[in-house]
Amino acid sequence: RVLFRSNTPTPTFTPTQQAADPATSLITAAPVSITADGSSTSTITVQLRDASNNNLTSGGDTVLLATTLGSLGSVTDNGDGTYTAILTSATTTGTATVTGTVNAVAISDNATVDFVPGPADRTTSTISAASGGRHETRRPDAPPGRTPPCRSRCRCPAARRRPSGAPPAP
Repeated sequence: RVLFRSNTPTPTFTPTQQAADPATSLITAAPVSITADGSSTSTITVQLRDASNNNLTSGGDTVLLATTLGSLGSVTDNGDGTYTAILTSATTTGTATVTGTVNAVAISDNATVDFVPGPADRTTSTISAASGGRHETRRPDAPPGRTPPCRSRCRCPAARRRPSGAPPAP
């Protein structure tokens, strides 16, 4: 029996991180719908990936973001291959499309955030009725003190007072 021993250390392989690939990197938003009040926010995240679709695990790249609606805060390098920024809503409804670049090359992906109306505010909401509509109980041409039936087949008080079988007033 022969045994071989070697004092040569076993080689180790440490993979090096590949470069960010704008074609496989992702831009996401959370949440994807916020109130159009000028203060609601959504977090925009860029996950850089290499050409093999692997997530990068370290930072150091230059990521810039832009939006078509609302405003974006500065981009933060989280040091783990992700970059984040805060999107603040506009005061008008619509859809914001967030695009980006990595190392001055456009990222193929984008994210959208819908700016939606908020709930009704009873301190600023109003309800009004227009006069002169079809369901007015007093016709403008009626003599004072007399309210003839309305001209439509509605259920307004004037129509209920019409005798059964009587045609509507001209």
